[in-house]
Amino acid sequence: MKIVNLIRYGKLFDYIFNLSGNFTQNITGMTDATGKFTGALSGATEKVQKVVAVLGSFDYAKNIAQSIADGFNQLSNAGVTLDCQMHDLSAVAGVTGDGLKQIEAFARQSAKAFGTDAAVAVKGYK
Repeated sequence: MKIVNLIRYGKLFDYIFNLSGNFTQNITGMTDATGKFTGALSGATEKVQKVVAVLGSFDYAKNIAQSIADGFNQLSNAGVTLDCQMHDLSAVAGVTGDGLKQIEAFARQSAKAFGTDAAVAVKGYK
């Protein structure tokens, strides 16, 4: 006699082989149990893959939202930096009003032409 253990859905099954009589029947039962276990495992694998796919799409959406937020932060930081540079220029050069607006417009044009930041151009004007 030989005892073989299989685990199926967390339960333990003992198969006893009797060489004189029911060997084939026990092998068939083991094969059926193994097939059912494999089927259940495949179903669980598919469910895990679906969950992973959903989590991946959430991560993708989060990354897009983070990129948009970072873009807005960069734009607002550029505006704040330009405003600080304009105030500094006004204090150093004594330029105000329309003259300051004209310098800012030149700085923006220069930034577009040279691919820099308008605040960099104003800093150069100082």
